Amino acid sequence: MNELRAVHESFEQEIIIEGDVMRYLARHRQRHFWNLEAGGQLFGSISPQSILISNISGPYPRDDRGPRHYRSHPQSAQTEIKRQQKLGHLYLGEWHSHAEKKPRASGDDNDAMQRLMRKSALATNGLLLIITGQHESGMGTSVYSHMDGALREWDIVIT
Repeated sequence: MNELRAVHESFEQEIIIEGDVMRYLARHRQRHFWNLEAGGQLFGSISPQSILISNISGPYPRDDRGPRHYRSHPQSAQTEIKRQQKLGHLYLGEWHSHAEKKPRASGDDNDAMQRLMRKSALATNGLLLIITGQHESGMGTSVYSHMDGALREWDIVIT
């Protein structure tokens, strides 16, 4: 799978998800409603033109996972964030799977992002959320940013 791009009318930057990250997400899709959600963290870099997601982590053995919920094990996630920072990568946000063709963020997703924004010492002014669904192409991926207390969905650009 090639890289995926997302744009939003309120932002000049575009989000670029590298091909290796897209392949990683595809391996963790919930193909059936009974499969457990998977998730983890997103890492990369920011420039005036783009937010580049180049690294991904999770799920971790001690995560709280079910067919309709996911929560990273906090210590495992924090250990990975520190490891990625030492490699020069910014913590950009979270990802998880949903057992639906075109995933949509839930109220629980918004609440979780609000908690992360309040509790995290961030090098950015917001967090990203990627939800990977059952559809095998980029159309099965939803991209959100969380700023100012709200999730904003970005448009996927298929080239």
